[in-house]
Amino acid sequence: MSCGERKESTNAEKIVKVMSNVITEPTEAETKPSDQQIDSFFMGYEKEYNDALASGKVNVYGIADYFAGCFIESNPQGVLCGKNDKEFKHTIKQGYAFYKSIGTVSMKILDKETVALNNERSMVTVHWQTKVKKKDASEVSLEFEVIYLLQIIHDELKIFAYLAEDEQKI
Repeated sequence: MSCGERKESTNAEKIVKVMSNVITEPTEAETKPSDQQIDSFFMGYEKEYNDALASGKVNVYGIADYFAGCFIESNPQGVLCGKNDKEFKHTIKQGYAFYKSIGTVSMKILDKETVALNNERSMVTVHWQTKVKKKDASEVSLEFEVIYLLQIIHDELKIFAYLAEDEQKI
């Protein structure tokens, strides 16, 4: 063993020792999303939807806050990579305008199934019911599922991916 190799090993050991004192492994209790956190997250998300549909005023910042800084959408048309930026907020407004234009009155979570993927991430399958008012004033209920991938980021749950059905066919 040469002196240079031993010195690198010693430096590496020092770095590991310093880092182990600075970085502690989070405990499961600190990071794993609880059922209560997930329930609260989706109750708020559902409320944002319904408030926007009822009032016609979309809280784009509130809705965008449910998403990570960047995220993935997968639907039958393909996969999209999104960034939580000004353009995304504009897209949120357009989305709600579309829902209103087709007569969407409300969105309701009928049930959800949560699978913990690891300490920081969960997969939540949400079974939604939407009520749509047709042009003849009759209401129709439609049901669909969206799979959300959530992660705790800075102590908050965020959507970092979602898999949606074809809304146009529903």
